[in-house]
Amino acid sequence: MSTRKKPLTQFGFDSLFFGRLDYQDKDLRQNTQTMEMIWRGSPANLGNLALARTDLFTGVLQDGYGPPGGFCFDIYCGDPDIKVHFPAKHYTTNHLMVTMGSDFQYQAAHNWYKNLDKLIAYVNQKELLTAV
Repeated sequence: MSTRKKPLTQFGFDSLFFGRLDYQDKDLRQNTQTMEMIWRGSPANLGNLALARTDLFTGVLQDGYGPPGGFCFDIYCGDPDIKVHFPAKHYTTNHLMVTMGSDFQYQAAHNWYKNLDKLIAYVNQKELLTAV
């Protein structure tokens, strides 16, 4: 796997996030708070890059690359109430990436963009009021 990671660091990438992995691996990572990690290259595979920066911060996205529950605005969605703090317990950092798209979404693109504009306006307003 190190040889696949090497080109990413050579192109200047310092992080990589992925949404699909074996469910057992994901369960283990959630239970041990290892949803993010440093992907280190094997010295045997580095060759002339042994002195170069080849570590890559990687993380598993909580819900794949789709939106969290309650924020799907497409034609196939029937979302339950959102659980704001649920994903945070699986990570060791205070920062979570919230993705807003998945396979076969944005078929109702107008609804998506209309509602995303509302979310952005709400977040911007909260930022002005709370300096968060």
